[in-house]
Amino acid sequence: MFRVRNIKISVKIKHQPLDNVITKLKKRNITVKSFSNFISFQHKFTYVFFKSGRKLTNHINITQIAQVSKIKKALSNLRVLLKCNIVSVKIDNIIATTDTCQQINLRKLLKDQNFKIKKYNNEIFPGLFAKFKKGTAIIFHSGKVVIVGCKKLHHIPWIIQQITRHI
Repeated sequence: MFRVRNIKISVKIKHQPLDNVITKLKKRNITVKSFSNFISFQHKFTYVFFKSGRKLTNHINITQIAQVSKIKKALSNLRVLLKCNIVSVKIDNIIATTDTCQQINLRKLLKDQNFKIKKYNNEIFPGLFAKFKKGTAIIFHSGKVVIVGCKKLHHIPWIIQQITRHI
């Protein structure tokens, strides 16, 4: 069993100048943080709207999405707030957590040749990083696991299975 904690998606929309976006948001009393090449704002989710190098599209990252089913809501909010046409949507990162409910000997796990790429230095960070093509698991001696970098929801149980097989 796992719990999705955050989903980050990348969205491309038809081009809108940053100034126009700021004006639209301020009319709705939404606080906008401006930076040199992007703006950010919160409206149920966090939106980071990047200045476009090309005049065809803008890139927007949306985070603080707690469930895959909420992606549609985040996109709907974007459409309503900016009155924009969405060109493409892509999941960049899913973060999930799980608990193996047992203590894990990370030094032993590190010595085993079960995972291809592992990083562990307890003096710097208490978790072992096990990297897979489908994502990365950060495994703690307490049995808690944080999974990052997945692009599809079904990758998460696969990574959990790889870990539990070897602990």
